[in-house]
Amino acid sequence: MHCIQTLITAATLTVALLSSAFAHAEDAGESEQTVRFAVINTSGTNTLDALSYSGGSWFSKVRMSYVAFLVDHPKGRFLFDTGLGRNIKQQYQADMPLWMRPAFKYDSVKPVRDQLEANHQTLPNQIILSHTHWDHASGVADFPNAEVWALPEEHAYIAEGNVMPSQFANPDLRWHEYTLTDTPWRNYKKSLDLYGDGSVVLVDQGGHTPGSVGLYLRTSSGSEYLLCGDTLWRARALERAAPKSWVARWLVDDDTVATQERVNQLAEFSRQYPDVVIVPAHDTEVLDQLGYFPSWLE
Repeated sequence: MHCIQTLITAATLTVALLSSAFAHAEDAGESEQTVRFAVINTSGTNTLDALSYSGGSWFSKVRMSYVAFLVDHPKGRFLFDTGLGRNIKQQYQADMPLWMRPAFKYDSVKPVRDQLEANHQTLPNQIILSHTHWDHASGVADFPNAEVWALPEEHAYIAEGNVMPSQFANPDLRWHEYTLTDTPWRNYKKSLDLYGDGSVVLVDQGGHTPGSVGLYLRTSSGSEYLLCGDTLWRARALERAAPKSWVARWLVDDDTVATQERVNQLAEFSRQYPDVVIVPAHDTEVLDQLGYFPSWLE
């Protein structure tokens, strides 16, 4: 009788182990095929519609968000921008000029790292910055083990003192300078296919800052997105290729002529590829439709 019970127990354990292994294999197979991303909202502010794009209303306010994008690919996980980080209060007090503070505000902050840890997510070991302005790079300091990717032009822009130095104060920050190739991608002359499968492609957006980049994503479902950083603040400006307001252009665009060329390029891209969702980094109207982490777009 004891032998029979032992055999039954062994058989049950074997079945359980096989079932677990099969389930794990299924999960691994699904993960190997998944390209997805999540919008992580870290903070926001309200501003006049007219300041967000030329042609907006002077009588209404709009919400502007400070976000990061978490990208999952079978070959890697990375952040595209970081939004506002754990040390934003100190960074802001140290480096935001007093005369600029009325124009650049933020409200309650939920840093990316806090949200990832609360949801038991593996931390990314790579950050790719659309550009290095304060509201896109504040959270870099929260990921000291991550490799931070920036174009040489953007790295030089930092060295020239055009950003908040406190956000990059860590002497052990792991910078990685990369270059875009002369490989045309759609209506862009320079690009970088990160994983070689056409699903994650960086494109040249130089203008707002010298080394600004956009990020094209094609998720596992076939949905397509172009994250355009701060070339535009509002997607509704695309139809007329309208820039930011003249005040905003004066305050934030490093090269207004080059930035307008990029706006024109985005407008043409939108006409040629209407199925691709253009996602300006601060456009709450668009971001709300996509949804926020812990939800994923797959």
